Amino acid sequence: MDPRVRRICELIEDESLVRVPVSEIAGRVNLSASRARHLFRLQTGATIAQRRREIRLRKAESLLREGFLTAKEVAMRLGYSDTSHFSRAFKKAFGVSPGEVKRSGVTLGEPRDGPHKAPARKGNK
Repeated sequence: MDPRVRRICELIEDESLVRVPVSEIAGRVNLSASRARHLFRLQTGATIAQRRREIRLRKAESLLREGFLTAKEVAMRLGYSDTSHFSRAFKKAFGVSPGEVKRSGVTLGEPRDGPHKAPARKGNK
């Protein structure tokens, strides 16, 4: 994997950078935003936005299972300004609500739109 794409992966996993625009993250690895998006998708099979959402939702699951934070606190910590938007995204990804995870403490699988595989290359077969 290209070291710049690897670094982008590290940066988007950093909770403190949840609201940082892709253009700034791309700049940190000396790429334009469009080039960063292209390389990232080419090598991971996912967009930066998809990967960010997947990471945030997995972190949300973990925080909910720990039981110390409410769903609203988890949503705010992970950059969701609207708790209902967070709840809908969580339920769409995992098939259960944040409250159900908090109450039951179950461990969920991968979000429904992940993990992403690199796309098949076009051209000679």
